Amino acid sequence: MEFELDLLNIARRLPALVDEQERKASTSTGAVSLSRQAAARAINEGHLVSAIRLLDAATVQAQRSGTTDQAAQLAEDAAMIADYIDRRDAARRWGELADASTLPRARWQFRMKQAHSLYPWPEEAEEIYRNEVIPESEGSENLAASQLALGQFLLRTGTRQGDMDAVQRSIDALEAALGAQAGENQRPYIESLLVEAREFMVGADGPSTNHQ
Repeated sequence: MEFELDLLNIARRLPALVDEQERKASTSTGAVSLSRQAAARAINEGHLVSAIRLLDAATVQAQRSGTTDQAAQLAEDAAMIADYIDRRDAARRWGELADASTLPRARWQFRMKQAHSLYPWPEEAEEIYRNEVIPESEGSENLAASQLALGQFLLRTGTRQGDMDAVQRSIDALEAALGAQAGENQRPYIESLLVEAREFMVGADGPSTNHQ
């Protein structure tokens, strides 16, 4: 799901929202529960900054009530949302730079950084890696670089998630990189990635894996 950040609205309503939860809560545990519920609503509405502040408030409340495990989980949730915001913002900025660039190689480099920022969202990242290819007119080594970037991403994603289809797609991309006449200094590295990918496939499912 794509979230829209409405910072002005967050700034207006957050203090009153937190104070309201505190007034309604009869105990510290109740305050934690109400703040978590408010944070969940904020996430569903796309107000991620508001959600972080509510979770921070709930973390303090949990610490005061002595529920340290709950406090740690709340703090981790807040950190994950903050990381989400940072990555999404970075991806947006790299995308804007790519859109504004008139040089094919510079545009490609910006797109690669955009895709890297979207690593937690592999489908979106893969789409960028696939669609943003340096034109072959810019040189075969640049085409190989595009396929190598795609292959590296798919291999990392596939092995981390146990996604055999992604690993197979990484093999296809890496083989395409070799076929696009990658520079001699890159060939050993690409070949080592291919060995890693094929060994993962064999080790996970055997030589006759079905990639459906």
